[in-house]
This record gives sequence, C-alpha cells and structure tokens, in this order.
Amino acid sequence: MGEKGKKTIERIKNESLKLFVERGYKDVSMQDICNAAGLSKGGLYRHFGSKAEILLSLTGEERKIDVLAKIANKEPAVQILNEYLDEFYQNMLMSDKSLAYALFEYATVEKENALLAKDDKDSLTWKSLIDYGIKTGEFNDIDYEPVMHSFLFAYRGVRIWSRAIEIDEDIIKSIIENVKLMVVKNYRRTY
Repeated sequence: MGEKGKKTIERIKNESLKLFVERGYKDVSMQDICNAAGLSKGGLYRHFGSKAEILLSLTGEERKIDVLAKIANKEPAVQILNEYLDEFYQNMLMSDKSLAYALFEYATVEKENALLAKDDKDSLTWKSLIDYGIKTGEFNDIDYEPVMHSFLFAYRGVRIWSRAIEIDEDIIKSIIENVKLMVVKNYRRTY
C-alpha cells in the first residue's frame, strides 16, 4: 500500500474515532464517516468494508505498553505491572476519548464475538505477567483469572459510566491499588 493509502486509512480511523466516541456505534453510519473523512463511499469502502471493521481496527490502539516484550527483556514484574496499570489509569481519566460505549453498543447490536479476540489478548497478557511475577518472586502465588476479570470489568465499567457521570479520580486510584494489593507481595497501600 502506498503512502497516500496509509494516510487515507489514518484519516478514516481518526475521524471514525471521534464519531464513535461522541455518538457511540449505533448512531454512526458509513456516510457519516465518509463526510467526516472527506471521502466518497467508494473511497471509504476501498479500505474498510463496514463500520464494524473500522471500529474493531481501533480497539487495540489504546495499549502502548508491550508487556510481553518487557517480560522477554526481563524487566522487573512490579515495574511492568505499574506501567501497565498506569496506562489503564490514564485511559480511565480520559472519558472523552473512550471507545467503551461504542464497543458495548457494537456487541449488543451485532451479536458478534469479534471482541473475544481482544479478551483473549488481554487474558494472555495478564496470565503472562502474573506468571512471570510469581516466577520472579515479586507477586503472590495467585490465579490470574479472578484478578484479571475483576480489574477488566471495573475498568470497562468506568469507561462506559464515565460518559454519563463524573467518576471521581479517587475511585480510579482505588481500583488500581486493589489490583496491586491482590498481586504484589507485601504491597502496602499508598493511597
């Protein structure tokens, strides 16, 4: 794909992100995306077959920390966890940039399991990190699934509800602290 095509895809994704964050999934049409990106329908369909495809292309972009690479580099597990949780913390503070509501609508409208791949990736990341921390002796010997599920559901809940109500930053801090209390050996609450 040429440079022009890559720039067009980025423009489509940037404009779609704004629309999905502002309106959710149901209230955005391919025509809305065409208008926002300054493209004809043919120009848009050359790159994406549906608004679902566009939305799903945006879902992995909120994660910047490559946990698996950090594990491979043998960075301390507590440091990786802190960076990973800080990324979630920052995302929870940015309710105005959240795709959570659009993804919720997508799941209820499309009745599709495409989001399960995202859950599988999150699950692999959490399992790898917790197993690594247990192996290095930095984490408690725990089952990663209850920790991961309780955290991710709290995270997603904050992201969705923050569209309707203001979520106090202290609530977000307590969610992060509780994960550290469950996972990190001898962790003392700092908040």
